[in-house]
Amino acid sequence: MWLKSKLEGHSQCIIAIGKTGNGKSFTGAIFGAQSIKVGNSAQSVTTEVTVYDIGDDNVYVDTPGFDDSNESNDDEIARLIFRALLNKEIHKITTILWFVSTDIRATASFKREANFIELLARDHDGNVWDNTIIVTKGAQIGNGPREAAKEVAKNTYDLKKENCKSANKDDLLVNTSDFAIQLFERLPAKSVYADFPFTSDQLNEYNIFKESEPGRILSKYNTLIKEHPEHPIKVNFRKVKCLNCPEETDPRIAVPECHLDTESFHPEKINSHIYKIISVHPNTLDEYHPGKLTPYHPDSRDFIHTGNPVDSQINWNPIECLIRAVTFGAVNPMISGYWDCCGKQLNSFGLEDVKNSTAAAMDLAKVRDVNTYMTCASIKLVKSLVVKFAITVVKR
Repeated sequence: MWLKSKLEGHSQCIIAIGKTGNGKSFTGAIFGAQSIKVGNSAQSVTTEVTVYDIGDDNVYVDTPGFDDSNESNDDEIARLIFRALLNKEIHKITTILWFVSTDIRATASFKREANFIELLARDHDGNVWDNTIIVTKGAQIGNGPREAAKEVAKNTYDLKKENCKSANKDDLLVNTSDFAIQLFERLPAKSVYADFPFTSDQLNEYNIFKESEPGRILSKYNTLIKEHPEHPIKVNFRKVKCLNCPEETDPRIAVPECHLDTESFHPEKINSHIYKIISVHPNTLDEYHPGKLTPYHPDSRDFIHTGNPVDSQINWNPIECLIRAVTFGAVNPMISGYWDCCGKQLNSFGLEDVKNSTAAAMDLAKVRDVNTYMTCASIKLVKSLVVKFAITVVKR
């Protein structure tokens, strides 16, 4: 029973690509893929793209071997991978495991596989090789895959360098890890590592791992992919409309025979205001005093008027006018100022009891400023009397 993967902190999507027999399915079992078929020969046991749940919201994507199809079918394999990701609602790839062998004559195959990796990341705005591990079947790491990938990566970078944010153009594979692995149980009978009683730690130093100790292999992988979730490969699914049929889908998923010409469109409609926009306050409004506030002692108890003051006025009653005429204005009967809320004189206390009320403090200012108000009213009245007295003298 294989050790289940524990990739803490992030959901991970690991995609395995490479030739048949280089360990893609075996590694899936190491990560915890249940019911995955593991072969022991060069004959493929994976004929379709399969997404395996490896626990903790992590997935392992096993793919058909490259030698199971010709290069013209690479786009179809990529389409199947994208469709499998979309069906599982996976929108990012954290790690690509590229399984290779030490065959020095496989330069063309290495370039093909490297181009396929770039194809998976064609809409990614970063460097796909920062999230790629070259897994070599054997104890020695060859330069063939890395050199082929450098050439492919350089050509791809020149095409999309304006949109590539994290690429180091001097060495696009500077952050690409290598992992060589040789299974102890499959060593040749005459191998010195099989005859000599090496410990597991000693064997691991020479890239030899025991099939009976999958935890050591998993620990190595976890170390290599630890930082990949911080800069995942973005899949960025989108919808476009085919010009030849009603289908609306991502061009990487569409059947190529029909969907060669496409145009972008908005997959969803939203309502918008086509006239002038007026700014409004999104929350409720609170009342406040726009002018100067007059403080008062919060512990005192006062009675205030809730209405407005009315000025003192000349009394035009006929009797009062006669008195004013006889006395030549020396006696000038007046109607005293009052509050329109209760009819009381301006210097009286109101009827509303206020204590510890901030809102009432504004009304309280009317009472406390009433003397000033009455003084101003008296001045206006005196001016009015002086003018009328002067007019009476002139007429005489």
